[in-house]
Amino acid sequence: MDRCLPTGFSFRGGSAAACLGIVCAVVGSAGAFAAGDGGDAAASAHSRGHSIERVRRDGAFGFPQREAVVLAEQETFRFSVFTDARHLYAQAVFWTDDSDALGQTDDGRPIGDQSSIVIDVDGNGSVTAQVDRTCSLNPWPSMPGLRHQIHLGGGASTGLRTDSTSRGAIRLLEVDGGRRIRVDSFLIPLADIGRQTGDVIRIAFWGSSTVPPMVVNSVGHTSTGRIWAHHLPIDRYHELTLSAGDTMVIPEAVPDGRQDETPEAARPAPLGRVPEVGTVPPELVAEAWINVDGPLTLADLRGHVVVIEFWATWCAPCVAGIPHLNALHDAHHASGLRILSFTDQSREHVEAFMQKTPMRYGLGVGSRLSRTYGVTGIPHAFIVGRDGLLRWHGHPGSDAFRDQLAAALE
Repeated sequence: MDRCLPTGFSFRGGSAAACLGIVCAVVGSAGAFAAGDGGDAAASAHSRGHSIERVRRDGAFGFPQREAVVLAEQETFRFSVFTDARHLYAQAVFWTDDSDALGQTDDGRPIGDQSSIVIDVDGNGSVTAQVDRTCSLNPWPSMPGLRHQIHLGGGASTGLRTDSTSRGAIRLLEVDGGRRIRVDSFLIPLADIGRQTGDVIRIAFWGSSTVPPMVVNSVGHTSTGRIWAHHLPIDRYHELTLSAGDTMVIPEAVPDGRQDETPEAARPAPLGRVPEVGTVPPELVAEAWINVDGPLTLADLRGHVVVIEFWATWCAPCVAGIPHLNALHDAHHASGLRILSFTDQSREHVEAFMQKTPMRYGLGVGSRLSRTYGVTGIPHAFIVGRDGLLRWHGHPGSDAFRDQLAAALE
């Protein structure tokens, strides 16, 4: 059965049956940091007195701007790369981004500032499976710091990984008497990508901001729709020969955002344990309800067969299962079946979604109940018998779900 997972296999293009329940970005510590200061040590202190001119000339966080190659220079941002015998150090400076505020994705999930560098590691101008990679800063607010994905070919990639010695962060740097600018730093050991000085790679940068709203890339790619890192044409990546001069990067000067705290608005509720069959499952909780009169509780529903389903509008297998649940509701509601589907998305977003995809059964929205139930992949359903005890749980599209529901309704 297809499920959407919070981590694991993801698709970088088009729709996919197994979605990555993951975007976005949280800016790391809210403080400002001195150029050249130790990255993590500086995280506890605000630095003042730095001018934009100094950052333009010298970079920040130990980035040797004077010896770097500037690959993109625009009014809103600059993207530069430096290499020594051991490291690839890339840095983007957003001159007009002074906020770390979170926003929302189109499907109602929290999102913040984020950026990626896409690397054609062998420099051959095409995707090489198990070699090329995307390195991302703050891909979701709950995943701060530098993560990477290995390209698998066919538009697919691995899930977001942290099994490397790379480091980096998104930071707001205070300049010119209180004004702030955003600095994105990526430090990647050449050993991690299997390269050495003299080798040729190809690289591109993509970044976005929620406040002010902004999406940029280093290769000048434009589109009528939203652009993500995986949309950047590989034939427009910047070609870069890895070289080593006299300057050596000090890794400790580069902040490591993986230690940053997740913003409260994006912090997931604690993950509970999946309730055992034969026990009374946790009570129902939601911020708002659709298609039902007022809040419902399992105690109120004693004597009914209750299907508790967890889903989201961004999950393709969940959406594909909606007609089946509608049909079950229509066929068995009079016999005492109550289907209740829960999502953490907002009422406004779900109601907009329902304009094109009708859902006739009960919905609990703005709910973190899936965490209470220990759910790590969706769709996932629980069948509660008329006696209020859990009878079964699993994928609502499975034969087992059909059989267990039929038995509960007898």
